[in-house]
Amino acid sequence: MKKVFVLVCSAFMAANLFAGTKSAQFNAMIPNKKAVVSYVKGLPGVKGVKVDQKKGVVTVKYNDRETTLANISGAMSAAGIQSSSIGENCALKPGGCLNNAPTVTNTMR
Repeated sequence: MKKVFVLVCSAFMAANLFAGTKSAQFNAMIPNKKAVVSYVKGLPGVKGVKVDQKKGVVTVKYNDRETTLANISGAMSAAGIQSSSIGENCALKPGGCLNNAPTVTNTMR
């Protein structure tokens, strides 16, 4: 019983050790920089938002214990911004990601 308790405590400590502040980048079409910053910074756990309108990139520093990439993407959508996480698997999305050409299924057989 004591070994199980020690094992569970060790696993919990290891999980907390690797959780924390992370950084994520999104490709985005950004017509209004202030809207992106205000919507995303309003999320719990977001530590900072950097917007590069020229490159079309939004960089977000966040605490992964308090928010997720899906929440951040949802906040951008609420601000009227189309975005996709850099490194996201675009093959699974209809039309691909913003930085890739649209995916068209070949129907000729």
